[in-house]
This record gives sequence, C-alpha cells and structure tokens, in this order.
Amino acid sequence: MKFRLRWFHVFCCVIFLSTGLTVFAGGAKDSGEEGAEQAVGTRYEWTNRHGTFVLNERIANKVARGEQLVIVSSTIDPAAPFSQFVRLGIERAAKEFPISYRMVGPVDSVSEKQLAELESLIKSEQVDGLAIATWDPNTIIPIFKMAWESGIPAINYTGDSPNSPRLAFVGPSHHDIGERGAKAFMKLHPSKTGKLAIFAAFPTGVYAVERFAGFFDTIDAAGYNLTVVGPFELTLDESKGYGVVENTFLANPDIEAVYMPDEYIVVPAEYVKRNNLKGKVTVIGVNEFPSVLNYVKEGLVQHTTGNNVMMCGYLPGKILYEFITTGKTTEERPPLELIDITPDTVEEFMASVGMK
Repeated sequence: MKFRLRWFHVFCCVIFLSTGLTVFAGGAKDSGEEGAEQAVGTRYEWTNRHGTFVLNERIANKVARGEQLVIVSSTIDPAAPFSQFVRLGIERAAKEFPISYRMVGPVDSVSEKQLAELESLIKSEQVDGLAIATWDPNTIIPIFKMAWESGIPAINYTGDSPNSPRLAFVGPSHHDIGERGAKAFMKLHPSKTGKLAIFAAFPTGVYAVERFAGFFDTIDAAGYNLTVVGPFELTLDESKGYGVVENTFLANPDIEAVYMPDEYIVVPAEYVKRNNLKGKVTVIGVNEFPSVLNYVKEGLVQHTTGNNVMMCGYLPGKILYEFITTGKTTEERPPLELIDITPDTVEEFMASVGMK
C-alpha cells in the first residue's frame, strides 16, 4: 500500500482496570451553616494502575446529607450530532438516578476553552463527578490529574486517554469499528487495487486514529494495495468540509471509495449525490445518527457502523453515581454493541430504535 498509518498504533490500546475498594469515614466538620446537623459520609477509594483515588470529603458528606449529586459531561462541541445522542443517555440517567446531570462544552469546538471550563468546575467545587470526551488523549491529562487530586471522580468516554489517571473508560473499541468498516469495504470493493480517499472531522483525534488503524490493519492483512489520499480534515463545519471533499475529488477524479470514521460521512455522501456518483463511489462511514441513516436509505452510504452512542451518556452517570454512593467500581470498560447498517437493513434498524 502506498500510504501507511503505522503511527496510529501509538494510541491503540485497550485498558482493563484492576480495581480494589477500601472505605473510611471523613473526620472534618461539615461546612454547612452553624447549628446544622453534621453528617459524615463514607469516603470510598478506587484503586487501579494509576494508584488509589480517594473520594472528596465534601462529596461524601453530600451523600450522607441526602443532597443531590452534580454530574457534568464535557465535550468539545455540545451541538454536534454525536453530542445530541450522548445527551439522550444523560437524560435517561438523570431520570433513573437522583442526580443533576448535564452537558457542557465550548460552542466553537476550541479545546483550550473546554480545558479552561473543566479547570474552573474542579477548582470551584461545582461538580461531584465528571465524564469527559476529548479529541486529544494528551492535552486532557492535566485535567484528569487535577480531578484525581481533588477527589472528584472522573471518567473518560468515546476517545480514551489511557495515560490519564481517569477511573474508567466508557466507549467502543475504535479499532473494532475500523475493522467492521474494512470488512464491509472489502465486500463492496473486491478489487484489491484502486484509489481510496479518507477524511475525518479531526484526523488526529484518538477516535479517528484508532478507527483508521483498524481499517488499514484489516485490508493490509487481506493483501489490498490501494492508493490512499488523505486523511483530510473536514472539521465540524459541513460547508467548509464540503469544499475540502470537492477539492479532493477535483484533484483525484479516479477516487473509487471513501472511508470516514465518524458521522461527518454525510459530507462526502452529499458530494456523491450532487455529482451523480452514486454506484460509482463506495462510501463507508460510522454512527447511527438520523442524518447518516438518511444517506444509507438513499444508497449513497453503503455501510455505517452503529456504536450505541447514547450509552456514552448513560453509563458514565450510572458508574459515577454508584461509586460515589456505594463504592461500586468497574473492572473493565462496559461493552458497547456494534451494529452493521446497510441499505438492506436500515429500515429494520430505525424501527428497532423508534426512528421514523
């Protein structure tokens, strides 16, 4: 293959957490109003390969007083389609457990703003638990360290930061997602040569890195020898992304297939539609969002891998609540089912999840 993505393997790892649990009572007086009943909670511990995390006394005492816990889910773009599905899981968890659970994040997808907001939440003690999605596994490390040292339990979701002292990771195996896409591609494109274009909203994001690795590991093992152009960054702005796709096709009119590891597969799908390339260009994407499924129904996207995104909102809330209130820990990341969705199965899938 003319293009190699071996550097993607740097981040491709699955973390299994070995956990231990000890408890002890907090001894400091409650910081409430004078005369108020002094309630002392249990400060649970969570031991994993990063060390031993000790729950903040303030949070433990909130539990003892029966106060509502505040959980915050942070993402780089709360308005993105991915975030909308995560929010459904947040709403489900907030109904099932007695917690205040909401999503925050910058409106302009600037990671520095996400980090600054998280730092402020931790230092001001406005949160009792954090669920954090990030595109970069390294820049988020200081935030997880700050949360750990502050006794605020923090979980990573969707894109793992394995070197961060987070308590757990909730998300799919991105390598497996890429492998699913590759297997679909090989069925649709049995010729082991040709030109493939690859795009991503954020090609250096950990999710993209690992999904690309899974894709190319699989087709390499099958002996494919493709000419690959990209990866090209589309960002979250679909109009700008369309210009990137258009320029790529103009410079490479012999493109036969497109692989994109996220829901912005709708951008190249729209290009294929407008330029009458349906049936001429194989399009493979990821995620089960309505915008993607509409293109699948039209036959413009031949395969997308659904990965149960809603659970990235629900499970962090559940795990954090159960640990803070009972000391329950998780030893490994919860499995998220992957689903192959094609033009032949899309209607059945949409009916199964209540989509029209």
